[in-house]
Amino acid sequence: MNDLVVAHFDDVEAPVVMQGCEGLTEYLDAVFVTWPYSLSHCAESITGKSISISRHDQGFRVSSAWMADKYRNFEHPVDVVCWLVVELSWAYLEQNPETLCLHGAAVEIAGRLVLLPSQYRAGKSVLSACLAARGQRVFGDDIVPVAIGDGGETLGVSTGVAPRLRVPVPTDITVADNGFIQDHFGEASLRYVYLDLTGDLLARRGVAMPIGAIVLLERLEAVETSLEPVSTADILQAAIWQNFSRQMPSANILNVLRCLVQGTEHYRLRYSSASDAADCLASTFSNWQHPVPLVQLVDHITRYSGASGCNAALEPHQLVGRVVGVFECEADGNSFLASPEGSSIFRLNLLASAIWRLLETPMCSTEAVEIVQNAFPDQDSDKVCRDVLELMQSLLDKGFIELQQLDNQS
Repeated sequence: MNDLVVAHFDDVEAPVVMQGCEGLTEYLDAVFVTWPYSLSHCAESITGKSISISRHDQGFRVSSAWMADKYRNFEHPVDVVCWLVVELSWAYLEQNPETLCLHGAAVEIAGRLVLLPSQYRAGKSVLSACLAARGQRVFGDDIVPVAIGDGGETLGVSTGVAPRLRVPVPTDITVADNGFIQDHFGEASLRYVYLDLTGDLLARRGVAMPIGAIVLLERLEAVETSLEPVSTADILQAAIWQNFSRQMPSANILNVLRCLVQGTEHYRLRYSSASDAADCLASTFSNWQHPVPLVQLVDHITRYSGASGCNAALEPHQLVGRVVGVFECEADGNSFLASPEGSSIFRLNLLASAIWRLLETPMCSTEAVEIVQNAFPDQDSDKVCRDVLELMQSLLDKGFIELQQLDNQS
């Protein structure tokens, strides 16, 4: 069993058990740059959840307690380590259910982080590399833990993992940026290359920095680079989509994300060249105009222990009202609700938000329809009726409102 090696990563209880993986630790060192870990040759049995990597003729077989599949196969060590980053993150989040993580990148510019939520093939990693080429410090290019500091600052925390680019690297960047990336090529497979960032270009694991701005990326063909304000509601929706904290109740997630959007500036960056986009961000955020905003979490969130949803049909004269324990926040007239059982977050449009506000006082669907019809006399009354009834039935099905008992119908 002398070819069995166990890696123990700081802050993660689950061990990484490697069988016949001589040489793999070189790749761990190249990727987990400032995420400390120790190695041991363990002869005693492994108990509890673990992560397993073993070598076979065609490459590596991997498995973990957090995988949906029984196992997966990889040919190249770099692809194994890519997978390991994700599995260690799941293990860490299960062990620390109060931690919120977003899928995205974060780069420090002038003392604050610019957060780039992940969007499909939007180029966050290449853009992060181009910002590093301008001397900006990378905090993460795939996973960004977010926390509210004791003083009320919204903080992003470095993972200590090297940035990863897809290969081939895009050619629509400047010669200087391309040279920087080539000069910092680290371990690579046919799919990915990790950048070897040293010194001040990669923040050490655990370093926290205030988040100054959230920027949604939109990479387009042959478009002039532009940075435009975006609504708080759209930013909050993007943050909800990119959250992957499974263990944290949805009300707590919405509570933290509400603070995140309150304490940051919001933009959409449209661009074709990552070099031009990096110049735009570096210039725009070179001098923050306002002090770091301070936010405050809701101290007490009511928990609901009732049923999640109702299969009953909405009757015209049956009183319905809000379920106790729904956590709500508002952005640009849109309401965001955390499901009572703690598993989902929903965004209500302007009409749905208006109905939600009406139902603060229990009422029947007939009364709600009449109120909305009177508020919008120019709209087709039949369509208004259908929309209101569909919405109220949906809220009932999802467990946000409930049928009121007769002894409450006063």
